[in-house]
Amino acid sequence: MSTITTSNIVFAFSSQLVALTALIAAVVILSVVVVFQLYRNARLKELSGALQQGQQVKEDLRQRVIELGKVNRTLSLEYHLTRVLAESATLSEAAPPILRTICESAEWEVGALWEVDEDAQVIRCVTTAHLSGGAPEFERLTRESVFEPGIGLPGRVWQSAKPHWVTDLANDQNFPRIASAIQEGLHSAYAFPSMLGDRVTGVLEFFSHALREPDDEMIKWISAVGNHIGQLIERKRAEEALRDSEAHFRLVSESASDAIITVDEKSSIISVNPAAQKIFGYSTAELNGACLTTLMPEYIRHLHRAGLHRYISTNKKHISWQAVELPGLHKNGHEIPLEISFCEWTRKGTRYFTGIVRDVTERKQAQEALRRTREERLRELERVRTRIAADLHDDIGSSLTKIVILSDVAQQSSSENGVQKESLDAISEISNELVEAMSDIVWAINPRKDQLSELSHRMRRFASDIFTARNIKFQFRSQFEDDLQLGANVRREVFLIFKESVNNVVKHSHCTEATAHFEIKDGRLVLQVHDNGQGFEPTAAGGAPVGAGNGLPSMHQRATDLGGEFKIMAAQGQGTTVWLSVPLAGLSEN
Repeated sequence: MSTITTSNIVFAFSSQLVALTALIAAVVILSVVVVFQLYRNARLKELSGALQQGQQVKEDLRQRVIELGKVNRTLSLEYHLTRVLAESATLSEAAPPILRTICESAEWEVGALWEVDEDAQVIRCVTTAHLSGGAPEFERLTRESVFEPGIGLPGRVWQSAKPHWVTDLANDQNFPRIASAIQEGLHSAYAFPSMLGDRVTGVLEFFSHALREPDDEMIKWISAVGNHIGQLIERKRAEEALRDSEAHFRLVSESASDAIITVDEKSSIISVNPAAQKIFGYSTAELNGACLTTLMPEYIRHLHRAGLHRYISTNKKHISWQAVELPGLHKNGHEIPLEISFCEWTRKGTRYFTGIVRDVTERKQAQEALRRTREERLRELERVRTRIAADLHDDIGSSLTKIVILSDVAQQSSSENGVQKESLDAISEISNELVEAMSDIVWAINPRKDQLSELSHRMRRFASDIFTARNIKFQFRSQFEDDLQLGANVRREVFLIFKESVNNVVKHSHCTEATAHFEIKDGRLVLQVHDNGQGFEPTAAGGAPVGAGNGLPSMHQRATDLGGEFKIMAAQGQGTTVWLSVPLAGLSEN
């Protein structure tokens, strides 16, 4: 019994143990399944995220490929345009290939290049180009067209500095060439500016026979080359201008009669024109690379070297660079009188000097011949003046003196006849005046008297004689360091002013003393005559007293003719001063 019970207990325990084991196994399997499902879900989520990320990367790559294609297309277009401009000599030559390149890239059929004329404020067509048949009549009209800002498609693009797209030209109210465009079957158009900074320098215009809606992508990438085209075209214009300038300079240089020589800062000759060979006798090959001192006399070469070195070191000029007269040296050894003007310019950091050299041999010879002719004429004039002075003194002066003597004799013989005596007195007075006037004329035209000292001596002698006869105390002061050469007219005019002043003192001043001061002061010849007489109130024009005759106006006029100044200073009871000032410049020729 006990044995059966024990077996049952063991069996029951074993059964429970098996059940427990099975339960544990089921729990373990269930846990594994749950964990696996969680892991699977996590992996699926990760794979889904990775797939989405891969799709995004793929899309990014696709966009980058598109952008890269646009960039490559733009770079390719810019490369072709740059190559076209580099291979073309002028803008007119480069324009058709530029237009055809853009037409091919953007599938347009007709193109036109317009250039802005800022001076005239219009835009002009440079040229046109086309693919296949084009539009001949429309292109001809386009090349002849000129538009103002805002007029036509080119004018609108110029005014706004922005691209313009016209889907259907028939509906465009601002297209002057519409009739020709419709006749040629052109429907759509696109134009964009070529820019240089913020300035429109030109417009590129394109047409299609098909109706084309605006293409934003094409507008972006074609318009992007506008600035590049503007820079390239401006550079091409600058190159053309430089070539034209160089060609013009070359033409002027080769045809010039003056030598044009360019040297570097070491004084080595870089270039010369054909005239240099004619002036100096050296060939162009002999001069190129030679030192500039080759064309100078030995005695001034060291001066040139020192002067050039000083200027290179200090940048300060010590002589004029315009019309400098210097001697040159011909190949055969003789000196050449030259007139040289030169300037400095810089290229790539190196300083150069270009001189224009003129052979003034003929001019010097002409000047020398003119000088000799002038001297001969002056000598002949002096001979004529001397002969006239001698003739006047010997013939007319002698005759007038005889008249005076005879009138004095006749006057003494007819002292009892009052009427006859009065007539003879008049003859004597007039004869004396004529003798005095003739003496002044002879003195004035005599070339031996053309010195300042002669004028001073005659003034002193004349005044002393007049004042002594009237019992007027007189003092004449003159102060000259050098004896100057004076022309006959100057001596005559100054003396006549002085003579009139002395006569006025004697006739009108009622003075007891008079002084005259004659000197050179501050580059002017100054004369001052003063008396201590009754004076007057200078109420008339020019300081003359009311009722004065023609003497004072005449003195004013003489001073003016000499380019001088004349003044009268007077006051009632305080005497009178006559003042004359004449510039020394030109007195010897006056």
